[in-house]
Amino acid sequence: MTSLPLSGANRSLSGAGDLHVRQSWRYVQYLSGFYPIVLIVWARYLLHTVLMAGIFLPQSGLRVLRTKRPLAGGEPPHGLMMLALAAVAWSHSCR
Repeated sequence: MTSLPLSGANRSLSGAGDLHVRQSWRYVQYLSGFYPIVLIVWARYLLHTVLMAGIFLPQSGLRVLRTKRPLAGGEPPHGLMMLALAAVAWSHSCR
């Protein structure tokens, strides 16, 4: 697969994304001296979820959360398996 060259607008968005990722890694490295890594990762995901909800929910409402085929691809079993694996990993870490 060949990649197409980025146009001017896409190139600037790509550069902004790259800058954001590099800056977030710097924040993580700094904060890891004060807080547990799990807490920092949790906070990053929470912040991203809140930002994306603030962008997409006003435009699309709750449609952004709905799917046309909720059982397609085995997502409920996949989610249950991930939950079970997380529970097993957590129970082993508590010993």
